[in-house]
Amino acid sequence: MWLGTAPAPAEDRPPLPTKKMPAELPASAAWEITFKYGDESAKAAGAAETGVSPEADGAASETESRPVKVVVTRTGDLISEETSWSNGKKTERWIYRKNLAVVEDPATGKLFRVSATSLVDDFGDYTKGAFSELAWIGPEHYQGVRQVNERPCYIFTAAQGKVADQVGAELNADIPAELRGTASNPEDLTAAIDAATLLPVTYDNGRVLKTYRILRSPSTPLVLPPKFAEVFEEWIKRIEEANRLPGKP
Repeated sequence: MWLGTAPAPAEDRPPLPTKKMPAELPASAAWEITFKYGDESAKAAGAAETGVSPEADGAASETESRPVKVVVTRTGDLISEETSWSNGKKTERWIYRKNLAVVEDPATGKLFRVSATSLVDDFGDYTKGAFSELAWIGPEHYQGVRQVNERPCYIFTAAQGKVADQVGAELNADIPAELRGTASNPEDLTAAIDAATLLPVTYDNGRVLKTYRILRSPSTPLVLPPKFAEVFEEWIKRIEEANRLPGKP
């Protein structure tokens, strides 16, 4: 973990504001998330010992490429993500009404459809707002105030398995608790929320440290690029046709 998680003594924890955290952004908004992976320091240490760079050792291959930065823009029913990958490529993902997503494959450039609600621990799940990955935050997870990136922040931590059980309970209320899956990573979750704005500063899930930056809000509505619009139109048409089938409630 990059952020220390030792809780402050109760007397050193300033009271939390009563407002929801993290705060929600306006309907038209833009923000950036950068990623730092937990195994990067290990790779760097290995490279220093062997004299072979991670790139030369194949660490930046197509199959292992992963996001290093995502810029998210939201207006109305549309959300766009422009992702920069560790191999230098850039891709787009467009999401309509929070749960229909068309994704560009970083290896081939082909488009494919996914349900945004199927994404787990992903910046692209907007079903609970701009920062769904932080929906677990609550007063019971509060650890005190600490400087993060030169800003005073409220610190929250939680055991990842317990959060997975909580999410599973919400999505699968009829499934017995003992049959629900839990996160495979045993690390704790740690989030830093700006004490002034109540917006996220960092989120560490044990595998990756995400750093957030709020950008200038868009001045005009988003417009789907033609190749994405074509896929969405066909998809929505099929959904509407399926809903008109006899026997549908």
